[in-house]
Amino acid sequence: MIEYILAAIAGKAIYNQGKKIRDKREENRRRRNTPCSFDDGISFDDFEDIAYEAARKFKRITGIKVDGPVIYCDVRSQSGLSTWEFHVDFNDWGHITGAYWWGQDNKDSDIPEYYGDMVQELIHKHEEAVEEDEDEPEEIMYKYCSRCGARASAGAKYCHNCGSYIW
Repeated sequence: MIEYILAAIAGKAIYNQGKKIRDKREENRRRRNTPCSFDDGISFDDFEDIAYEAARKFKRITGIKVDGPVIYCDVRSQSGLSTWEFHVDFNDWGHITGAYWWGQDNKDSDIPEYYGDMVQELIHKHEEAVEEDEDEPEEIMYKYCSRCGARASAGAKYCHNCGSYIW
C-alpha cells in the first residue's frame, strides 16, 4: 500500500515539473512572437550598430546577422577547424530593454552569455546617452537684422520687421 502512495506522490511531482516546463516554453513562445517595434528610444539601426560593435570585441565571432531583435552569430572553434552558431534574442515582450535570451550549438562555451552581456551594456549606455540629450535644453539660435536690429530665427533670410535681407 505504501508503495502505491509513494508512486502517486512521485508521479504527481513529475507531472508538476513537466507542467512547469511546458508553461515556461509557452510563455517563451508568446514572448518571441510579440512584434518588436523599436520605438522605445532605440531604433533598429542603433540596435544593429550595437550588435556589430559588440561582435568586434570577440575575435572568434566570424559572422553576424541581425534579424529584428534577434542576433545570430557564427563562432570559430578554438581549434579553428570548425564553426558553431548561437543566437541572442533581445525581444522583451516587444521592447528592447537589455533583457535577453540565448541558445547555442556549443554547450561548453560562455561566448553567447558574454556577448549578450556586452550588447546589454551597450544598450544601457545608448539609453543613458539618449536621456542626457533629452535633459539638455536645445540651443535656439537667432540672427539679428543689421538694418533695424530685430531678432529673427536662425533660418530666416529676411527680417520679419523691415523686410531687409539678413546676412
